[in-house]
Order: sequence, then C-alpha cells, then structure tokens
Amino acid sequence: MRNRKQIYDTHNLHRRTVVHHAEYSNPKILETIILKLLHEYRYHKINDTFKCDINIIFKAFDVAVDSLNKMKEDKQSIEYKINRLNTIKYKLKKKIKSLK
Repeated sequence: MRNRKQIYDTHNLHRRTVVHHAEYSNPKILETIILKLLHEYRYHKINDTFKCDINIIFKAFDVAVDSLNKMKEDKQSIEYKINRLNTIKYKLKKKIKSLK
C-alpha cells in the first residue's frame, strides 16, 4: 500500500488522502472490484479519486471483501466435492475390477 501511494503521489499534482484500506491475499483483484464499484463516483476519468460520502467507500470495501471471501469458500467447497467424487470413482473402479 505504501509503495503504491508513494508512486501515485509522485505522479499527481495534489496529494490524496487514503481514507480506508484493506489487506487481502490478492490485492489487485480487490482493487479492481472496488474501482468498478466506485466508478460512478469518480472525480476525474483518469485518476482514482472519488467524490462521494465516505460511507459509500467503506461499503464498497465491505462488499468487495465479502464477495471475494464468498468466492473463496465456494471454490473450496467445489474442490472438496470434486475430491470426494474422485475418491468414490476410484473405489467403484477398484470394486468393478475385483468383480471381473
């Protein structure tokens, strides 16, 4: 976060205040989601500055983090089910082979 802020500040005339930030395992995805959620509140088309109530920014962070966590849980659930099905498939193949 500090590195991105320093780079951002060196390329802009006015320094911006970071009002909220969150740590996540894949920050690029988190940033992309938040920027899409806040797109209609952009102050300028090019810069990532927004003109809105601070609660909207907090809400965008909450929605983005909750969505990513839900997707992570769903992925783990699907992986578990696939592993379970593969185990059943292996046992069935073994049983069929023993019947021959």
